Amino acid sequence: MSNGNRMITAASDNENRLGIASWYYSASLTF
Repeated sequence: MSNGNRMITAASDNENRLGIASWYYSASLTF
């Protein structure tokens, strides 16, 4: 994860937490 993405995540953690979780889930299925 790049610093830019980390800063965005920190800025709106509650909003992004679910999105990141779903992305991780999709990535785990892909890879």
